[in-house]
Amino acid sequence: MLEELKEFRDKLDNLMCSCMDKTIVIYGYGYSGRFIAWYADYYHSIKPRYSG
Repeated sequence: MLEELKEFRDKLDNLMCSCMDKTIVIYGYGYSGRFIAWYADYYHSIKPRYSG
């Protein structure tokens, strides 16, 4: 695996683990917001809730 990708995943995993019992607010739902929502659900079983 590319070293940059491993470093990115490590940082993102640490962030997700530190937010397990907290509310995560994603402003906007562009590509980056969709990626974060997918990553949280796929790798950490964190189910995003949406409000409009």
